[in-house]
Amino acid sequence: MRYYTPEMGSLVRERSSLETQMRGAVDRGEIGLHYQPEFDVVSGSLVRFEALARWTHPDLGSIPPDKFIPIAEESGLIVALGTNILERACEEAVHWQALAPYPIQVAVNVSPLQFARDNFVDEVTHILNRTGLSPSLLQLELTESVVLSGVARAADTMKSLRALGVGLAIDDFGKGYSCLSYLSDLPFEALKIDRSFLKDLTTRRQTRVTVVSLIGLAHNLGMRVIVEGVENQDQMALLRELGANEAQGYLLGRPTADPASLISLLFQRLKGRTAFPKPFLDNSRGNLTQNA
Repeated sequence: MRYYTPEMGSLVRERSSLETQMRGAVDRGEIGLHYQPEFDVVSGSLVRFEALARWTHPDLGSIPPDKFIPIAEESGLIVALGTNILERACEEAVHWQALAPYPIQVAVNVSPLQFARDNFVDEVTHILNRTGLSPSLLQLELTESVVLSGVARAADTMKSLRALGVGLAIDDFGKGYSCLSYLSDLPFEALKIDRSFLKDLTTRRQTRVTVVSLIGLAHNLGMRVIVEGVENQDQMALLRELGANEAQGYLLGRPTADPASLISLLFQRLKGRTAFPKPFLDNSRGNLTQNA
């Protein structure tokens, strides 16, 4: 039982207002995409950019994703929004391939509602064909909630996507109630460790043991390990020592609206290097630092 407070009414009205305004936000060009880089922890090579939705409201300003994405999911708007994001991200990825000396993937988050649709695989196929992006350059990131409709159904959809050549990663692993039993039943090729494990990775033995176990589990199942939320050099050094494959975080680069503009300069700076000497991107602006 909860007693009513005026604040409860305000929250309901705010949510209803945001849902109404979100319905036309994409058409009005208010919801854009930013891309956060992910790097190989050993070679320092740029591996991919993750596409992240950002809503800039003309009156309310920047609305954080953790505020509007849940509303989109609860209202069902996430299906149309997710399709729009996937198509725009694939188009952008095609554009940046011409600037890079080797192929660079794009990672796109997929909501459970979007994934559960019967025509999802056809939708992905159509977008890849229309944009011309190679399936091998697309990585779809799924949370554990995609299996709520059933492991067998999720496995069939995922196998069809893998047959296309699309990569699949399990996102935010370790956040909430993670279940290990389905990892061997679903064809993931990468496991993305949640940022919450990075907070005390270098100071708390129990956290380090947990991360070591997750990395070992993933590798034994034939999966790469991506760690998100890397914010300092000590974390990066330890992740390299523990055997993580790829990393993402503010130490390496904040999300940027124009990933293509960073690629040429990035590869100039990294030429001949084999490790991360300093942060690659300026944390305040998303630009490459002069001493990187």
